[in-house]
Amino acid sequence: MNSDTINSYVITKKGVDKEFNRSHIIKYFSSSFIQNIKNDNPKNIILNIPYLNTSRKWILFDFVLNHMKQSFKNTSIRFKEGDCLRITGTQRKIICEFVEYENEGTHNEMIKIKFHDSTTISSLNGFWAYEKVEPQKLSTFKQFRVNTRLFALDKIIDKSSNNNFALFDTSILYIGGINSARRFISKNMVFENPIQKTISWSKTNENGTIKKLYGNETKHFNCVVAPSISSGLTTIEVNQNQNFNAVVIDNLDSCKNYLAEIFELSELGIPVYIFSNQIDQEFYDIFCSNMNFELWHWGMEPIQKLISESSSDKSLPYELINLKRAYHNFSNKEIIINVIEDRFIEEIGKYSVKMNDLISEIPISNQVYSEIRKLSLRLSRISSLRCLSLDIFKQQIDDVKRLIDRKSFLIPDSDKEIFSKMLIMFDSFFAEDFEKYVLEKEDKLFELISEHRNENLCIISSVNIGNSKLSKIIKHKCTKKINVYQSSSQIKIQDNYTIAIVTGWAIGKRLDHILLSNKFKKIIFLVYPYQLQWLKNKIKSKNNFYKKNKSNKSLENFHPEQDSVLPLMKHSEVLPEPEILIKSSIGNIPVNNINIDEFEVQIKNRRRKAFQSSTEEDDIRFESAKLVDFYDGYAGVFSEGHRFLNVSGMMDSDDDSTIIEMRNESIKPGDYILHFETEKGSVSVRAKEKMENDNLSEVYFLSKIWVSSLLILHERYGFNTEIMYKKLKNNGLTVGLPQLRNWINGITIAPKDDNNFLVIAEALGGKDGEALINNSTKILSACDIVKQYRLQTSKMIRNAAFKAISKLDLSHYAEIEQNMIKLDIDEYGEATIYRIEDIDSDYSDYPHSIVNKIREEEF
Repeated sequence: MNSDTINSYVITKKGVDKEFNRSHIIKYFSSSFIQNIKNDNPKNIILNIPYLNTSRKWILFDFVLNHMKQSFKNTSIRFKEGDCLRITGTQRKIICEFVEYENEGTHNEMIKIKFHDSTTISSLNGFWAYEKVEPQKLSTFKQFRVNTRLFALDKIIDKSSNNNFALFDTSILYIGGINSARRFISKNMVFENPIQKTISWSKTNENGTIKKLYGNETKHFNCVVAPSISSGLTTIEVNQNQNFNAVVIDNLDSCKNYLAEIFELSELGIPVYIFSNQIDQEFYDIFCSNMNFELWHWGMEPIQKLISESSSDKSLPYELINLKRAYHNFSNKEIIINVIEDRFIEEIGKYSVKMNDLISEIPISNQVYSEIRKLSLRLSRISSLRCLSLDIFKQQIDDVKRLIDRKSFLIPDSDKEIFSKMLIMFDSFFAEDFEKYVLEKEDKLFELISEHRNENLCIISSVNIGNSKLSKIIKHKCTKKINVYQSSSQIKIQDNYTIAIVTGWAIGKRLDHILLSNKFKKIIFLVYPYQLQWLKNKIKSKNNFYKKNKSNKSLENFHPEQDSVLPLMKHSEVLPEPEILIKSSIGNIPVNNINIDEFEVQIKNRRRKAFQSSTEEDDIRFESAKLVDFYDGYAGVFSEGHRFLNVSGMMDSDDDSTIIEMRNESIKPGDYILHFETEKGSVSVRAKEKMENDNLSEVYFLSKIWVSSLLILHERYGFNTEIMYKKLKNNGLTVGLPQLRNWINGITIAPKDDNNFLVIAEALGGKDGEALINNSTKILSACDIVKQYRLQTSKMIRNAAFKAISKLDLSHYAEIEQNMIKLDIDEYGEATIYRIEDIDSDYSDYPHSIVNKIREEEF
């Protein structure tokens, strides 16, 4: 680490009565950054490391400090009579006026300065104790106090700058969250001096305007924090006199939506560093093949060596403890695959995969396949039949059968034959005696819990139902509390789990997150035989990616030959060879040569098409919309005019960020979207209360007469909604069955089509029907008043909720990479923040009934 030339420094944290140190790991990475920037032809770099957290800011801080030591200018800064100066190294902002030099040009040179109330000869060295500022009011001499704590920078870089940042030719542009940067520099201290005062920090915006992030106004910024890549590029263009030395981008994921801007950045001749923990082939091709970025990738062996060399690290800040924990898990990872059996689940699972190549791609077939696949996945993921509500599960199978019957005329015969074969398999499963039926997976799970009872273990179910039941089953059978998670994204590194037992079959990004999150050292999978080859191929593909894509070309020139980590850089594996445990009773294991990545893309495309179908029986009204995928298994289709509530700025930007309404074309992957729902019925209840307070109880009663009439009619049909619907439909009803149910349940204030009043009245007949027709104008007028009260009440509740949410500090959720956040806003109801994973590029036609709604998906 010949480029790491700064002195070691002591770290303290506000509110923590303990001293910490920086880590050897941080030194290694910042040293590589410095060595690259010193080259005549510095590279643009993607730094691919096993775990990303706020340790990135420690690398950034170390990088800036090292660069400041090398860029220090130990030369005289000359002033003219009348110049307004700020004395550096003071707690308060001290402004004086330059008068003249004494003994100018000699070793004993001093300067004469003027305060508001006096003139004095400075005992401070005139070379570097002052910074020229804009003319302003002078301070009094009594205010002048030197604070030696502020000279932490000089202790670290072994220079005498007195915190005069004009003496450094260091300006690093950091593209990341402004709020998280502010927290980092304000809560961490070096030599008892807050980091925010140790170097000069500033922030910028989309206009490229640079302002102080903390401290005194200065034109000399050592680190400028930009909230986005576009704002960073604009800042460079607007402030060409700033002479930026390097650009550091917090996360490769943030680059997805700014590829044009990244290309411009890479062409400016300023070294660009991008932090990453998972890079895929698409990004490698874009950045490394097309933009000539160099990939710096650390595999298991070099990280293990780096960890061993950092064994002397003592008393680290918690961010670096978490970093070392993740690195230790990464470099010592074990993967054990236990193959278990179940004849029915295996048969159903294998055929559900095979079906993808057999069925057509028309929307209704895709919808049926999507529903069957969800049920198949659920069955393959559960740990115990006790986690499955068998009655509900069978009802869902029957719903699929009814859907096929109702839409039979739209489904090709070949597809119906395939669906029939699968449904027969489900019927065979339900013919079993479930009183005696115990999954081998359940027995194996408890065997593993017993075997590892002294470990800190957790369970990842990969299923969105039955987790609380599984927790209760484990609690009933084991004395030890064991947490059950739906996905690894819900687990934090500080939970310090040593083992994760993956009971449910995860696919796609969920499986990637389990394998590469490095939140646990040992991963134990419970899989069925048909899933084994798939998992082995997935592990192999992760390692093959780094074998075939070149990395670390220039690193061998950056570190001395005796560097012990360097020879290991050729070992690029990120996952170990799995240990596979198969019982002798298990026969031939299927060798599935399916292209996993291609299959998962196909499944996603089928899912899109499945959304375009509908279970409604009547004429379906379609609407142009885009499919939006959210993280953690949520999705929805949204119309062009839908207004999203974007809180991305609040997740990690500046203090004045708030909720912003955006249309469909403005949102992008990675954005955080607020979805707000009031408590069930709260709007109608409050609207009714307000009408009563305004003496409008009779109006409210009048608005409900048509619903009362509908309930009378419903009773006549023996509460059979479907028969009632068919009768009304024949009489001219213009809505579908779901809307009729809403009417009966009192959800709808009034029919949109007034003619539906006549249809209800005619079906009702007699005096009740006649009264409904005669009073229809009054009833509809009363309904309009109720609508206005509900709109006002809803707006009042939403505004109050948004105001409450706007006051929350949401930025820490972004730091821990939480993708779904549930907020309980007191009496206003629940608000959920979803993070966008993917957005369709084009609009398609979707049933109106599902547009602008978010629903949980199982895939």
